[in-house]
Formats: sequence, structure tokens, C-alpha cells
Amino acid sequence: NESNVWKTYLTASLYFVFLIFIGISAAIQGGSNYYADLALSKGSMTGADTAVSFQPGNPNAYKTRGLINLHYRDFTSAANDFEHAIALRDSDYDLWLLLGLARSELGDKLAARECYERAILLAPRYSQPNFDMGMLLLNESQPERAFEFLSTAAEYDPELYPSVLELARKLFPNNAEAIENSVRPRSIDAKKITARYFIKHGLMTENVKAFLFSDELTGPER
Repeated sequence: NESNVWKTYLTASLYFVFLIFIGISAAIQGGSNYYADLALSKGSMTGADTAVSFQPGNPNAYKTRGLINLHYRDFTSAANDFEHAIALRDSDYDLWLLLGLARSELGDKLAARECYERAILLAPRYSQPNFDMGMLLLNESQPERAFEFLSTAAEYDPELYPSVLELARKLFPNNAEAIENSVRPRSIDAKKITARYFIKHGLMTENVKAFLFSDELTGPER
């Protein structure tokens, strides 16, 4: 009947309008992301401003402008941009890390630590949040707490172990026990990396020595 025809027509019309709206929104976001990518590749603040103006609700645009501000060491503006981006996408751990970096550079270590804590909550098994927190604490002369996070970061990304070992060796020169206690190698790979590092630098502990002669290693590895 006529009523059903009008209902069908109205539904189709609304659906068509919805598709147009989605298409326009996607086009606007695409344009904003394009300007943001271009700005980042060129380090252009003007381009970053254009990306933000094109779509003020795009967190990527604010992130890009924040990164450029970091590059030019305008840490106050960078922090403001990352805060805007977080307001739009607060579940992005990388944005919290960037805000933490900006806050740290501004000398607000407490705010930086809070940002890193939030990043760890959002991505607890990622290496970078733990590494950044560890470095912040190390720079604040809290080595014991620092290496809790640094060793965790290395467990999640074994490629970080040499860097963490080097940090420990600088803090405890020629003190193999202190280095081992700081790094806390737990996995087989971590123990192998630690053993190689110790041998290279003329260091040794009873734990490392026992590992080298244990069944955890094959004959050729020994």
C-alpha cells in the first residue's frame, strides 16, 4: 500500500544520506591524513597546521604536529598537540609515550611518569613503554626500580638486552654480580646474550658459569 511505499522510500533516502555522510567523512579524514603524512615527511609545520585545520577531529593530525614540534624542540606545543590527540584517542599507548617524552623534556618528571604508567597499562607486554619508564627512572637516580622496567622491556624484545647490559655495566663497572642482578636474565635467549656479553667484556658470575656448562646449551653452543 501507499504507506509501505513511503516507508520504503524514506528508509532508502535515509540510507542514501548516510552513505553520502560516510563518504564525505572518509574523504575529509583521508585528506587530513594525506596532509599529515606530507607534513611529517618534510618536517613542515605549515603542512601540519593544514592537516589539523582540514579535520580538527583527527588525532593523527595532532600527533604529526606534535612530532614536528618535538623535532624543533618546542616541547610545550608538542605536549599540547599530544594532549589534543589523546583527547580524541586515549587508548593509543604511543600517544601517551610521546606526551611523556614532551613532559620529561619540560622537566615535569612526575607527569612524564604518569604518562608512561598509562602507556604500560594500555600495552603491558610491549617493550617500549617499559623501556621508556626505565630510562626515566634511571635518569632520576633510581637504578633498582629502573632496571625492573628495563629488564622487562628486554624480556619482551631480546634485541634490547645488549643496550640494557651496557647501561648496567656503565652503572656498575666491572661488577659482574651487580650487572647480572640488574638485568635479571630469565629466558634461555636472555641467558645466552648475557653470557656472550660477559665473555666479551671479561666478566663472569657463578650463575653464568653454571649456565655455560648446563644442559640448557648444546655441545656446539658451549
